[in-house]
Amino acid sequence: MNELALDRRTAELMATIDAGRYVGSKHHVVPRFILERFSNARKQVVRRDRQTGVARTCHVKDLAITDFYTFIDQTGQLDASFEQLWGVLEQAAAAVLREHVSNPFVRPRPFTLDEKHAIDGLVALQFVRGPAPRRAGELIADYSVKLVNQDKLSPAEMREFEIIPHQNHHLEVMTSLVEKVEQELATRATCLVELSKPLLVISDEPVCLERPDDFAVPTRKQLRDYSAPIMVDGEPVSREDIIQIQG
Repeated sequence: MNELALDRRTAELMATIDAGRYVGSKHHVVPRFILERFSNARKQVVRRDRQTGVARTCHVKDLAITDFYTFIDQTGQLDASFEQLWGVLEQAAAAVLREHVSNPFVRPRPFTLDEKHAIDGLVALQFVRGPAPRRAGELIADYSVKLVNQDKLSPAEMREFEIIPHQNHHLEVMTSLVEKVEQELATRATCLVELSKPLLVISDEPVCLERPDDFAVPTRKQLRDYSAPIMVDGEPVSREDIIQIQG
């Protein structure tokens, strides 16, 4: 597609966006079409809370977060345009998967370039859109602000206060990363694996980091016996004073 045609399609899409349509509504972190593939005939799934371990049955429409993608625009108004834009990516990927998985008249075949682009776009979005990336950004902001303002905050304030950036910041970072992640995925191969029976449990972060084939989880003995000192600026630091942010 040439640049003029792309600009025209983009303008046509943006003309259909209603900024206030999904303000105040629940926004899905995991697309409904994915959740429904894990649901029963009544579109219900068993949800287990990570912290408490309590499990309960929920409808897929309730597995969402109110105003998670709503932001404040330059005029000060609430805007939930992103929820509609994510829907465009989700619909494109859902159509590809229906064609390859649910259509009994289609033989297994490689993805076309357009289909690959749709899948890459969805995976890239899932990689950066969820609560974990947002929380990681909040922690980095909190520790960074406290680190450079140690002389202005008392020890009690350092413990009791938490510096949390506005969710506008997460959306700004997220939208800048989606394209970069999609470009990286475009250089990689993609294949479809179909399981003959239910073997997966989906999470609210349904994209995993790839590990090398020789990766092995450290044993408890290895962790217990690991005694190498942690060095910061050439000085050993107690493990109790280290905060690790992974992602």
